[in-house]
Amino acid sequence: MKNFNENKFLHDLKIQSWENVYFFADNPNSMWQIWKELFLQVLDKHAPLQSKKIKSKKLHWITNHIKQMIITRDKLKRRAIVTKLESDWENYKRARNETNTQLRLAKKEYYTNKISSESQNPKAAWKTINSLIGKQNRPTKVNELNINNVKLTSPEDIAKCFNDYFANIGPNLAAEIDTTECHFKDYLKKAESEFTLVETNTI
Repeated sequence: MKNFNENKFLHDLKIQSWENVYFFADNPNSMWQIWKELFLQVLDKHAPLQSKKIKSKKLHWITNHIKQMIITRDKLKRRAIVTKLESDWENYKRARNETNTQLRLAKKEYYTNKISSESQNPKAAWKTINSLIGKQNRPTKVNELNINNVKLTSPEDIAKCFNDYFANIGPNLAAEIDTTECHFKDYLKKAESEFTLVETNTI
């Protein structure tokens, strides 16, 4: 830690009111709680939990309430690591699970509403879906084409080549289909049995 002074930390530990622990000599649990609070007072003074802003992609579904839950969760984790007390670990795990649940629900609600609002704009909807699944559309730029051993590098020539290809792909494929004078019935096998419908009289 940048500003941590070990000597001052040890000094404040020595002058802490440790005698208060013995006021509860008949209750080990209370003694532990008092000792822990006294120790954390000094620890928080010399090594306080610091938050640092890091520029990252904004998560629109994280509300102020969820931010506060995250802060509380992290504080409980830090305390559990220091004290190693089972009850503190239980408090942290409970806060962690509640925070994760709220994050999942908020994220689901955000994307459900966003995609629903873009129902009339497929392009925007697919952009949202791709961002949800982590897929990024990266346009492919063609700088050169080789057509019949001729290199095309001009953007205009490349664009014209693509246009000609896609404009004629249908007719070109159709031209490759073999034409025949055969009728489709020529491929049907003659049935070996037959049946006849006979009109009946109703009684």
